[in-house]
Amino acid sequence: MRFSSSAGSCSRRNEPPKRIPGQAHIRGLQALSAAHGAGYFAVTALTAWLVFAKLGVGLLRKAWINLDRIWAAALIVTGAATLVF
Repeated sequence: MRFSSSAGSCSRRNEPPKRIPGQAHIRGLQALSAAHGAGYFAVTALTAWLVFAKLGVGLLRKAWINLDRIWAAALIVTGAATLVF
């Protein structure tokens, strides 16, 4: 993207470099997406640490949910809904 936005102005010395009209908007969205991902990771890590520190591993052993079965059921329901609709 960076090369394609400035490639047209390489041969002209008197003109300012050309920019893509929404380039600043795209960079803002990328920064927002990175901040969202970092915040999501931080909250997830803090939650995991709090559960481990306060409740311990014993709770995880007792209340473990089999996510493989949940995912399988979700895929079956989604596939059936796709076929029906």
